[in-house]
Amino acid sequence: MAAPKQGVQTSLEFTQIDHDGLGILHKRYLGILSSQRGRASQKTLGSLLRLPQEAVRELERLLLEKEMIVYTPTGRELTVVGQNKLAGREAQPYARR
Repeated sequence: MAAPKQGVQTSLEFTQIDHDGLGILHKRYLGILSSQRGRASQKTLGSLLRLPQEAVRELERLLLEKEMIVYTPTGRELTVVGQNKLAGREAQPYARR
C-alpha cells in the first residue's frame, strides 16, 4: 500500500491538478492571457477558452486567490506570480506585470 503522501501525489497526477490546485483549464487561461500580452477582458478570455462567462469567473476565483491574476479597469491582468507559474518557476510575492 502506498504511503498517504504518494497516494495524494498519484491522485493529483491522475486528475492533472498541480500542487497549487490548478487544473488544465486554469493553465489554459493563464496561457491565453499571456498570449494576449498579459491583459484581456473576461469576454475575450471566455471566447478564446470557449467557455461561458460563469465558467470563466469560476476559474478566476482560484487564480485570484493565488495572486496569478488581478482585475483592472481594462480587464484581467497576469501578475508576476502567474508569469512564473507559466514558466515553471516557484511563485514570487505578488507584483503587477
